[in-house]
Amino acid sequence: MDANKSLKIATRRFQNGNYLLSRDKFGQARKEFEVSLTLFERTDSYKEIAETLNNIGITLLRDGVDRQAHDFLERSYTMKKNNAVATKESIFNTLYNLLSIPDILTPDEFEEYFIELKLIGESLGGEYMDVVEKEKVIYDSMVQSRALEIERKKEEELARSSPEGALKHLQASGLPCVVRVSFDLDGFSLDIPIPLTYLNKGKTVRIESMSPTKDSNLKSTSGTIEFETLYTNVDNLINDIHDPMDNDLFDHIKKFTNALVLTRDDINFSPIKSNFTMTSVDVRNAFGEFIELYRANETRSETLNFTPEDIEAIKRTLSSKPPLYKLLMLNAKRLNNEGNFPISIIDAMTALNVFLNTLLRDSLTGDDLLSYTNSTEHSLSTQIEHLKRLTSDNHRKQSDNPTETYLSSTETNLSENNRDLEEALTSYNRIMHSENHTPTAKEADLVIETVDHAIHDLKHRYNM
Repeated sequence: MDANKSLKIATRRFQNGNYLLSRDKFGQARKEFEVSLTLFERTDSYKEIAETLNNIGITLLRDGVDRQAHDFLERSYTMKKNNAVATKESIFNTLYNLLSIPDILTPDEFEEYFIELKLIGESLGGEYMDVVEKEKVIYDSMVQSRALEIERKKEEELARSSPEGALKHLQASGLPCVVRVSFDLDGFSLDIPIPLTYLNKGKTVRIESMSPTKDSNLKSTSGTIEFETLYTNVDNLINDIHDPMDNDLFDHIKKFTNALVLTRDDINFSPIKSNFTMTSVDVRNAFGEFIELYRANETRSETLNFTPEDIEAIKRTLSSKPPLYKLLMLNAKRLNNEGNFPISIIDAMTALNVFLNTLLRDSLTGDDLLSYTNSTEHSLSTQIEHLKRLTSDNHRKQSDNPTETYLSSTETNLSENNRDLEEALTSYNRIMHSENHTPTAKEADLVIETVDHAIHDLKHRYNM
C-alpha cells in the first residue's frame, strides 16, 4: 500500500474515531484511533500521530483508565512540543487533558504542566484564560498540600531524631507524652520477674523490670518504668531541669513500694528522694519509637584519704562542741537529702548569718565594732552592710592587694566567686516572707553550695 493511500485510510479512520468519541462510544472510538495511529506512524506523520495519541488518551480517560490515559497524553504532549507540529491551541488542549488527572501526576509534573498551560493561555487570552483560572484553583491547592507535606515530613524526621522534635510533634498531634525511665534505688534490693502495670492519679504506670543492681555489695535495685508525664516535664528535662521528672518518678515508685510494705509484713522500707537516682530517660515519639532524652553522667567513687593532721583535727572536733553555723549547715544538708527544701534553705542562710556575726565581732574595730555590738538588728542585710565596711577598710589598708575587696557595691553580690548568692538570698527572702514559692531540689542545692563557698572563702581571707 502506497503512502498516499495509507494516509487517506488513516485520516478516514481518525474521523470515524472522532465521530464515535462524540457519541460517547469510547471503546469503538479507541479501536479506530489505534488503526489510524499505526498507519500514521508508517508515514512519519508527526502532527497526526500527536493528535491521535491525544484522542486515544481521551477515550481511556473517559473509560476511567487514568494511568494508560496519562501515558498516551504525555506522549502526545512531548511530540507536539519537541517536533513543533502543533498549534498553541492543540498543545493547550493536551495539557488541559493531562491536568484533568491530578491523582496520577506527581506534584512536580502538575506544576510543570500548569505553568506551561498558563503561559500558552496568557498568549491566547479569552476563553483560554478562563480555563487557566479554573486550573489555578487546583494548582494552588496542590502547592499548599505539597508545602504541608514537606513540613509534615520535616516534623516526622525531627520527631524520629531528637527529643525536642518528638515533643513538638506529640503536642501538635495531641498525643500523650510517655517516657521510659531507668533508675537506681538504694537501701532496698528486690527482684520483680514480670512487668507490672497500675494506675496512679489516673495515669497508667508500667514497671518493666526491677532487679538487684549488678556489681554492688550494697542493697540496691535497678529498674525501668514507663509512665505518662506532662509536656512541660519533658521540656524542663531538655533544658536540664530535673526536678519535675524526678518528682514524677519518685511518686510512682513510692506508690509501688507503699503497696509492697502493705502486702508483706516482713518488709519495712520507706523511700526518700535521696535514695533515687534517675539514670536515663527516653521519650516515646508519635511512631512508638523511644528517643534518648537524658543520660546521667557516669560517676566513679573515690576513696577519701586522711593524713595524720586530719585525724588530729577530727579528734579535736569529737571532743569539743562544734560551732553553731557548722551544726546548722549539717542540718541543712540532711534536710535537703530528705527532700525538705524550704527548711534546708532557711538553715543554710541562718548558718551564714551566724557565721557572719562571729566574723564581724572578731574583725571589726573601733567605732564600727561599737556600732555593730550596739545594734539590735542582725539580719542578713545588716550583716552584709557591716561586712562591706570591713572589707572597704581592709582594701584601703592593703591597696597593693586589690583582691581583698570581697564585696561589690551591690548588696547581694558578695564576690565574683559567689555570684549565685543573690539567687540564694532571693530564695531565702521568698520563703521568709511567706510568698507562694516552693523551692526545688536544684534551688536548695544551689543555696547550700553557695553558702559553703562563701563561708570557706571568708574563713580563708580572715584566717578563722
